[in-house]
Amino acid sequence: MFNNGHYPQTPFNVFLRSRLYSTNNLKPSLISIHTRTSSTDPKTTRYPSVEPFLSNFRLQPYVHDTLLFIRRGSYAAHFRVYFKRHKYLSKNRHIDTVRGDVLIMKVSSKNAESLVNMRSFDAMMVDAALPTSVSFSLYR
Repeated sequence: MFNNGHYPQTPFNVFLRSRLYSTNNLKPSLISIHTRTSSTDPKTTRYPSVEPFLSNFRLQPYVHDTLLFIRRGSYAAHFRVYFKRHKYLSKNRHIDTVRGDVLIMKVSSKNAESLVNMRSFDAMMVDAALPTSVSFSLYR
């Protein structure tokens, strides 16, 4: 790939705050996820490396993702939910109907393919909405 047809694009490493609902922890936590991108601009697509944060790699190496839309009053946001599917994964302590770890990242409002830092308000919104919105087709 070339930038404006003249110079090769240099990949950037960006760390983004995300919300992890782990089967091992009593509380959800904000963690930093390593992402690769061709620019630091949030409009460019970012590719997260979520695999190291989702447990049981040997049992289930595949990671699925889906979009979650949350509206609270006048504020609306999209989130990308990463998870694994397997009947032998541990039951999630935070979401009763889900097995295994769940990782949530905020989607950029300027580009639906890009991800941005999750703010503390976003984390509170997800914490409040997630137990009631688990019908985001994890097990259809």
